[in-house]
Amino acid sequence: MTYISPANSVTSQSAASGEKPSAAKIVLWTVLFQLAWHFRKIIPFMQEGSFNDSDDFLRLHQVRNWMGGQGWFDMSVPRMNLPDGGDMHWSRMVDVPIAGLTRFFDLFVETQTAERLTAVIWPSVLVVATVFVLLAICEKLFPQTNRLLALLFTVTSITALAEFAPSRIDHHGIQILAYTLTLLGLVNTEKTWGNYLIGASIAFSVAIGLDVFLMLVFILAWLGFEWVLGIDKTGKGLAKTAIAMLVASVVLYLINIAPSQWFVPRCDANSIVYLSGLWLISAAFLVMAASTSSLTFDANLKTWSARVALGAILAAGAASILYAFFPQCSAGPLSTITPELNEEWLSKISEAKGLIDYIREDSPATIGIPVYLSLIIGAGALLMRKHKASSGFLAIWVSVVICFLLGFVQVRAFRIGIFATVPICVMIAQYAWERLSARFEGKKVIAMAMTALLTAFLLTPTWLVVGDFVSGVWAVETSDGDTAAAPSSVGNTSTAAPKTCFAQSDYSFLRSLPKGYVLNALNIGPAILVFTDHSVVGGNYHRNGDAILDIQRFFASKEDKAREIISRRQTGYVAICNNQPDASSLETLRDFMEIRLLAGKSPHWLERISPEGDNLLVFRVTGK
Repeated sequence: MTYISPANSVTSQSAASGEKPSAAKIVLWTVLFQLAWHFRKIIPFMQEGSFNDSDDFLRLHQVRNWMGGQGWFDMSVPRMNLPDGGDMHWSRMVDVPIAGLTRFFDLFVETQTAERLTAVIWPSVLVVATVFVLLAICEKLFPQTNRLLALLFTVTSITALAEFAPSRIDHHGIQILAYTLTLLGLVNTEKTWGNYLIGASIAFSVAIGLDVFLMLVFILAWLGFEWVLGIDKTGKGLAKTAIAMLVASVVLYLINIAPSQWFVPRCDANSIVYLSGLWLISAAFLVMAASTSSLTFDANLKTWSARVALGAILAAGAASILYAFFPQCSAGPLSTITPELNEEWLSKISEAKGLIDYIREDSPATIGIPVYLSLIIGAGALLMRKHKASSGFLAIWVSVVICFLLGFVQVRAFRIGIFATVPICVMIAQYAWERLSARFEGKKVIAMAMTALLTAFLLTPTWLVVGDFVSGVWAVETSDGDTAAAPSSVGNTSTAAPKTCFAQSDYSFLRSLPKGYVLNALNIGPAILVFTDHSVVGGNYHRNGDAILDIQRFFASKEDKAREIISRRQTGYVAICNNQPDASSLETLRDFMEIRLLAGKSPHWLERISPEGDNLLVFRVTGK
């Protein structure tokens, strides 16, 4: 029986169609899962507005600025990094649905409640859309797809649980949806719209952000290999992808980029650099498509060799042109940041690390995810070996391989690429059910129990639990008895007793003070912007490197250096989340400003003014 190719499954699909849950039920069950899983967070969020991440706070602040009259192309943050304001690389397009929903709810409730309703509902809209896209992929590859399995593997993905959680309004959810649309195009390349969807969704993803740009480039490279191998027999797939990418990238560029910035090269955001890259790839695809017939020979090896040679020449030419015009971006989107900023800040950002460093320094439990991906890749290869694989399934399998490999470069690749595993997991679970049902005929309970066990084994959270267990055992076995905690992460508050200070009530006292300029711990800057009228020195946003370094150095410096930064910045307040410093920090970093402030030993020129017991420590700069 063929489980991957849909060619022989039309009858089965027709027979089963009446048993499949309707679209309305899929929506209902997805929403119910969201409510059940995140219920404990929704009510506190509606009361306190405590977003999951500082980026969500800044996204809300950006939406407010736009709704308050800030220009479409102006993404600056006027109340950050005074006097110049914060320079941001984000896309305004992400703000549109958030602002639209907020305006709608504002007709019925007060604005603050409208914002929070939007922050709860918008992620659920995105996860429902993602479920349907992945369901369409599964049913394309395997028409007998159990829709509940597709739903289960999607909503329980470690990324879905985090990035589609209520209050998660930053751009990652939209990036995930764009990525799954790219996958949908990959499995429908034989249809007129398939390659058009690939090109358009890739252009849209780049317009939103560059988080998965390298992954998308590898997917485009795979399309080139499909042409080399003759899967794209006529080259029309390449041509359609190129045309869609050209048109969509131009339209989105005009929408997204101010005319004054059209020809300004920015490495860290959609700019002429990446527009040129998409155009060059599109031009290469058009050349390859046009040469299809002339590079088709009787011998497959000769055809493949000639096409690989042409593709390599075109790729090298495109890379050379980009390097000639934009050499400053050759090392990647963040290649222009200073060595000091990289050493003191970027190298400590978790998601920017490669897998090995991330596991060693941040999250040992993550070791389970590459193991999981390895197993999915192996199982997918076995499915292709045992059964006739469609080109669409091969493309999905390749996408998982790309995710696995890029995770070693930056762990953030797992965040989006993990969704390519969903169709393979559905097929494995259904294949196992059919085999087990045949093996234990008349003993369906045993078959159901074993299939349920396998399904649990295929859920990504299972592998975080496994990774956590393995890393715990390893830590115990390799421990030499030294249990002292590591020093705190200066500028971001101590790791000994972590508090987020993301609740509205944390800022009640600061909000009551006369408007001023706050030197803040990095992670709470955006929350201060949302909950108060104060201005802040900065946040975790790389274009404002001087602000980041001033914050890092203030909290990690001794008194004289810290006072110089306060004087130069002319700030009136200092704010930091009230985390008790651990014993090793008190011993080894006792003279650093962060530890002194947390330990209640502030210098004479900083007066603690926040009440005892407040989560947020606030100090007034006295100037004495």
